[in-house]
Amino acid sequence: MSDTAAHKQLRDISHRLMRLDAIKQKTFLTQLAARGVNLEMLPIARQERTQAPLSFAQSRLWFLWRMDPDSSAYNISATVRIRGDLQMRALQQAFDTLAIRHSALRTIFRQEGSEAEQIVLDPRPVALRQVMIDGNDREGQARLLARQEALMPFDLEAGPLMRVALLALGEDDHFLVVTLHHIVADGWSMGVLVDEFWKLYAAFACGETPTLAQPDIEYVDYAEWQRLWMSAVDGGRQVEYWTGRLQDPAVLQLPIDHARPAVPDLAGSALRLALDPELADGLRALARRHRTTLFVVLLASFKLLLYRYTGQSDICVGVPVANRHRDETRGVIGLFVNTQVLRTEIDGCATIADFIGSVHSATIEAQENQDLPFERLLEILQPKRSLSQNPLVQVLYNHQRRRASGNPPSLTNLQIEKIDAEAETVKFDFALDSEEGPSGEIRAIFTYATTLFETATIERLALHWVTILRSMVEKDAQPIAGMDLLSEEEWARLRRWNGSADTGSSFEPVHRTVTKFARETPDAPSLIFGDEIITYAELDRRANQLAHRLISLGVRPSDLVGISARRSPSLVIAFVAVLKTGAAYLPLDPEHPAKRQVDTLRDAGARVVLIDTEDATLTPLAGIEVAALDSSDLEAEYDGDVGIKVAPASLAYVIYTSGSTGVPKGVAVEHGPFAMHCEVTAGLYDMDRNSRELHFLSFTFDGAHERLWTALTCGAALVMRDGDLWSAEQTLDVLREKRVTNAGFPTAYVQQLADFAAWHGDPPPVELYSFGGEAMPKEGFDKIKRALKPRTLINGYGPTETVVTPLVWKVDASAEIDGSYAPIGRPVGRRSAYILDRELNVAPVGVAGELYIGGAGLARGYWRRGKLTAERFIPDPFGLPGARLYRTGDVARWRADGVIEYVGRSDHQVKIRGFRIELGEIEARLLAQAGVRAAVVVAREAGAGRQLVGYVSGEAL
Repeated sequence: MSDTAAHKQLRDISHRLMRLDAIKQKTFLTQLAARGVNLEMLPIARQERTQAPLSFAQSRLWFLWRMDPDSSAYNISATVRIRGDLQMRALQQAFDTLAIRHSALRTIFRQEGSEAEQIVLDPRPVALRQVMIDGNDREGQARLLARQEALMPFDLEAGPLMRVALLALGEDDHFLVVTLHHIVADGWSMGVLVDEFWKLYAAFACGETPTLAQPDIEYVDYAEWQRLWMSAVDGGRQVEYWTGRLQDPAVLQLPIDHARPAVPDLAGSALRLALDPELADGLRALARRHRTTLFVVLLASFKLLLYRYTGQSDICVGVPVANRHRDETRGVIGLFVNTQVLRTEIDGCATIADFIGSVHSATIEAQENQDLPFERLLEILQPKRSLSQNPLVQVLYNHQRRRASGNPPSLTNLQIEKIDAEAETVKFDFALDSEEGPSGEIRAIFTYATTLFETATIERLALHWVTILRSMVEKDAQPIAGMDLLSEEEWARLRRWNGSADTGSSFEPVHRTVTKFARETPDAPSLIFGDEIITYAELDRRANQLAHRLISLGVRPSDLVGISARRSPSLVIAFVAVLKTGAAYLPLDPEHPAKRQVDTLRDAGARVVLIDTEDATLTPLAGIEVAALDSSDLEAEYDGDVGIKVAPASLAYVIYTSGSTGVPKGVAVEHGPFAMHCEVTAGLYDMDRNSRELHFLSFTFDGAHERLWTALTCGAALVMRDGDLWSAEQTLDVLREKRVTNAGFPTAYVQQLADFAAWHGDPPPVELYSFGGEAMPKEGFDKIKRALKPRTLINGYGPTETVVTPLVWKVDASAEIDGSYAPIGRPVGRRSAYILDRELNVAPVGVAGELYIGGAGLARGYWRRGKLTAERFIPDPFGLPGARLYRTGDVARWRADGVIEYVGRSDHQVKIRGFRIELGEIEARLLAQAGVRAAVVVAREAGAGRQLVGYVSGEAL
């Protein structure tokens, strides 16, 4: 049998099949399958029908239109400028003929019960809206009217769903604007429409009868066939392929500039760029070298861009496919386009060449399974849906080849120019469209949601995409992780944003400044504790006496001395005294159980522990001397300076923080970094001898030691809170009575102060408030400004391992927070900050990554835990030999103004009222209790701050 006869037989079978009811169709298809004939082999039959069910793609657009009938997000528009003698009669005849040839152009939609249907109306003349433009800047007016025309919504129930507008700038100068709703057309359809229109116009303008061949089918025939195919085989192997490929895809975490709205408004914009010819040629050569297509190479580059911008290795990109592989669909206007989700796992160790091969294979597989409608795939997979995001994919990539432009045949009397329309609506968060022109030029358009992205962000992203393209062309054998996105200009900017190379002064340990002020201003107050005032001279004298006592007990330089005492001047004197001996101090909370304190002392290897006279919880321990820091016989000790010098690398203190195994770990801080930090902080906080600092924080928190020593290093007075946790009213009273100029609080507590102050009179005359430990919400920041009326506000950030607060955001009271939370600032002192991805590549501005702190402001490491120190303190790849970086575990990003924003945690730690808590430690403690089999601890927002909530299960519960 000849091919022609075979095709005729298959067409006859198809016609017979379409005339059967649903039950008989299934029976018939089963019989055909037994003879080796499946539905995909049968041509689509033309039925001359006027009613039909919606295709799967149409069903989704119908649903979206009914949700928002005033939206223009799914309008498709094309505008051309026509110069010359335009014949209006031929123009009208051409559009009328198009509507007769393609029933999709005269289709409307109705809902009958639970089912929607499309209805083909009888041919009628196409309405041609004509507008005369006069006055100045006619081209500008025409472009504006064309945009307005393209954005006018359609009524899918009333129609028509094709609009034509002719804007006359002059007698021989027109803009022709054609707009369709996507439910009846796609990008391919617009090409069919434009091509046929000019052929029809040319014929009518010459008085000839057009000779275009009639399309083999109408779109309603395809919609009926698609529904039959799905009901007959339910997608078969294609369903199996896609469900296997797209199980549990990750939501792409794009680096957006603004909080995602609950319901997107679809407002969009576009950025256009052209690749230089040399790069375009290199990309084609790269494709040939790897025996693939330019589309695959560009898709791979887009995925690599998303990999670097999101930090995710599981990347899903939506790719529209024309879905016109059946011959009978090629000349039909209608919604055939399908969206394929191309998923790729990216391994930073793989080479660029290997990755191109992976994308090539994924693309081939997708093409072999391109018939399954995206909408049907959503029904099968049932992904988690959100009104604010598209299901399965949030980004789109599309590539096209453009034919040679110019006037259509037989239109030599007209000059036709395509007018590029600016994107004003978007369907996805972000999309890249690339186009290869007839001369080999490559142009790209980045389309983005303006509610999510700033233009500057997309401009940076586009430049980094070009950088990736160059890396692919020049070094396709290098690992993906080796690609550097940053330009020299960007590197220079990051260096400017990092801390200074020098503080401008020589090293002076913090405790030596107490002696200095005892000589220079002996009668100046150093400590104010209720009604008790301790001068600098008395502080230095009593610290000397306690230091001599410690030396007599065997304390030597580099030893560790524990201090477990209530808040009082004697506690501060003990800190100073320990440092004078050349030893380091270990602060303990006297309210903690004695066993926990003893375990910490033994783990740290402390030689001596200082306690209150009244504290009986700690008794003499094997190998640890227990002494009273406020013993009455201390007055008999010599009060002269002990004369022991310390070096910058000498240990100053050890503070224990939370540990993931249930065992806390000590962080060891040296004199050099700590002295540098206190000096820089004093300047940042505008402190001098006339300042008064309220000391509020617990001494088991490293921030308390910053506040203590910063005040003492500049000769200021420290107003100490007693052992009680003050109410907001009590704190505000003390701030007024003691004329405090500087005060620092946990984030949650300072908001409580603002709440109280807002309802109870004038705020205290505090000039500067600092806060930290938790993210400060915009609402809380604004409340503090209104109620407390400070001159300056500071948000401090930093893990204990980076010596208190390596980053500071300092602003005056007129500052505003753009996002949801206050940023965490810039590096201070001789410090550096880097935002790095998992391969330790520097992340571009705006891109989230793990925050690493380097420079001179790092702790020595974890006390007596060398392995853990090596894990968290790594060699600095950007610094001098021997330099280190600390991995904070915090996710952050640079803003365009050089300020760092905190994004979240990358591990199992949380911060509660300033304390970094390892949830695993709390869970380990719960699991150690009798009868507990499983335990989970979470942090929850509650009132003015976060709270820990634990869940346990077990047989005895």
